[in-house]
Amino acid sequence: MTANSAKQLAKLGQYLQKFCKTTDFNRVMAKAVPVACTKNTCTVELAIDTEHANTYGTLHGGLTASLVDTMTTMALVANDSPPGVSVELSVSYMRPAAVGSTLLIHSEIVKLGKSMAFLTSEFRDKESGKLIATGKHIKHL
Repeated sequence: MTANSAKQLAKLGQYLQKFCKTTDFNRVMAKAVPVACTKNTCTVELAIDTEHANTYGTLHGGLTASLVDTMTTMALVANDSPPGVSVELSVSYMRPAAVGSTLLIHSEIVKLGKSMAFLTSEFRDKESGKLIATGKHIKHL
């Protein structure tokens, strides 16, 4: 691991620690564990628990959208960019993720301009590698 990626992984860890102490909506990230962070990417691991689930015992779609928002923002912050505000956010759901499964959530800065950021997220089952969901996020900086 390069010093630069170690610095960014530490930033990601600090950002996640804030969520452990909050009682607001961002608390959904409190159980996320940082895995990797580079100049343009961030990856966390998240074990799906009942607090993340819908009535069918799978990851809630609204929470998935919130995770896209939060994870893409983490990629920006780890890149020393401002967090910005959402302009557009979309999620494509491929398959359910059951309570008890663990996800790898990978977010990437696709393009970073002076006033706009274009970002993506990918949710994969850690064990099988199957794609669970993808997200696209555009933010004004």
